[in-house]
Amino acid sequence: MTVTELLHRISSHELTEWEAFAELEPFGSEREMFGHAITASTVFNRLRGVDQKPLPAERFMPVLRYDEIPEEKEQTVEEQTVEEQIGIIEMVNISADGKDLRKHK
Repeated sequence: MTVTELLHRISSHELTEWEAFAELEPFGSEREMFGHAITASTVFNRLRGVDQKPLPAERFMPVLRYDEIPEEKEQTVEEQTVEEQIGIIEMVNISADGKDLRKHK
């Protein structure tokens, strides 16, 4: 069905109700993307550094339009040392039942 056909079949009142419903209960691709954002947030928060704050799922939602980019407070990014980065990789490796193939002295 085309947009023109839809607009001939639906009243302005019904369209407004659907828009209000979508605000309360998102559906379609936005809802699907939020499920992926929850997964990404869970993975990030599980592997974050001790001093890092957890991030909500909304931070992982893709921005599809430039005018929808939320304004955020300036955040400082803490640089990780090589040892911290290696530690993170070791944790991921352990959680995936991986093997450490490095040669230890």
